Amino acid sequence: MKSLKDKALFRILRLADKAIKNNELAGEEDKASILEAFLTGIEDGQFTPEPFLSTSEEELMRRMNAIIAVGHFVRGARELTPEQLDMIEESALGRKLNVYP
Repeated sequence: MKSLKDKALFRILRLADKAIKNNELAGEEDKASILEAFLTGIEDGQFTPEPFLSTSEEELMRRMNAIIAVGHFVRGARELTPEQLDMIEESALGRKLNVYP
C-alpha cells in the first residue's frame, strides 16, 4: 500500500508532466523547477503530503504554471546586460516612489 507521501509525489509528477505538455514554452528545465519546488519541501519534511492530495488539480496546475513563468523570467533576465538591469531597477524604483504616473 502506498504511503500518503508516495501518493502526493505521484500526483505532483503526473501534474508536472501535464503542465509541461500544456505549455509550449516549457521544457525539462521547467519540469525540474516544478519538481524541486514541490518535492524538496515534502522530502525535507517542510510540507506534509495532505495538502497536495486535497488541493484541486486546477490550483496545483496554476501554481506549476507560475513556477514555469518565473523560470522563464529568470532565464530571460540572465540575458540582460547590466545597463538593461539598471534601467529596469530605476523604472521599478521610480514607480514605487510614485515618480512616474
